[in-house]
Amino acid sequence: MPSDLLSELQLSRDTAMYPADRDFVFATQAGTPLTESNATRRIIKPAAKAAGVPWAAWHDLRRAAASRWAREGHGPRAMQRLLGHSDPNLSLGVYTWVRDDDLPSGDTLALRSAG
Repeated sequence: MPSDLLSELQLSRDTAMYPADRDFVFATQAGTPLTESNATRRIIKPAAKAAGVPWAAWHDLRRAAASRWAREGHGPRAMQRLLGHSDPNLSLGVYTWVRDDDLPSGDTLALRSAG
């Protein structure tokens, strides 16, 4: 986990209504764990709408992370472990997106085949 994220989580814990080690970092106002539907309705959907992608959902966050890791050059086995999959083909085939700007240009392809 990046140290800046760890610091943010610690700050969140320190200032939470329920700051004990046994308490949840992300909890309801009653201190109980957030359910997927509650977190989606109260956190994910408003954030997605504010970001201009109201269609985004939980798994889109995983897909975005996997796609970023792929663009950064992380191998299929590393991505498999990071995503918790049993098969790297699932990590690559389902969880990575290829954008147009991820593809090599025609000139780059021509240079590769000529070399």
